[in-house]
Amino acid sequence: MKRLILLFLLSIFFFDAAWSTGPSYIHAEMRPISVNDKGEILCRTRFEKNPMGGHYPMDIEYGVCVITSDTIVMYGTHLLQYQGYPTYESYEQHQNFWDSIFYSPFDKSKLSDIEYMVANHYYKFSESNVEPYLVNDTLSVEDMKRKRKIDLTKISQKSLYGGTGIYPKDYLSRKVILLYDFGHLLIIQNNNGISDEGDEEWTIAFNYPSGFLFRNENGEDVDVGYDYGRITGILYKE
Repeated sequence: MKRLILLFLLSIFFFDAAWSTGPSYIHAEMRPISVNDKGEILCRTRFEKNPMGGHYPMDIEYGVCVITSDTIVMYGTHLLQYQGYPTYESYEQHQNFWDSIFYSPFDKSKLSDIEYMVANHYYKFSESNVEPYLVNDTLSVEDMKRKRKIDLTKISQKSLYGGTGIYPKDYLSRKVILLYDFGHLLIIQNNNGISDEGDEEWTIAFNYPSGFLFRNENGEDVDVGYDYGRITGILYKE
């Protein structure tokens, strides 16, 4: 009887843990690794979202994309899923492996089949040459307008899976990281809730829907969005 009671209590505990939720998040990241003669940019990509705030590993999509003169063309290389791994440690090893690829530079001798086709047949990328365009400068929205002549409240950024973002006019003190300046376009890191400087200094201004709605004072159903995350945005200069 004691054993049955213990099993019952454990089942309640694991049921509650499985259905309990934390903050929701979304990460849509691009890392430039090569630029070709046309000004097209090859990036490694990593995409992960957790709209329900579940306390378990989410699917992570790894791949590459090409930033052309007017769009982002995506190519998936691997979908990492937690299901099927015997232990969390074995899953974590594979995640570390794919993260190491995400952070690796362009190397023509170490490309996957998909990357090889993209770099050599669909487009022409031949070397790791993005370092001269690196800026890595933290700026407020107001600083971007004053120093870079870029008004983030008027020009929207583009990201993976059609995500677009524009900053409201009362977000002038919010900060972004200007990662790269390629002349005809900027690559910007938008963070929220993951900075030591405090949530009020950072924001995500992208339209990724979480699927959770609330009714505002006008009686309209509005998506609540995500609590935190990292979004790499592409800003085409006008």
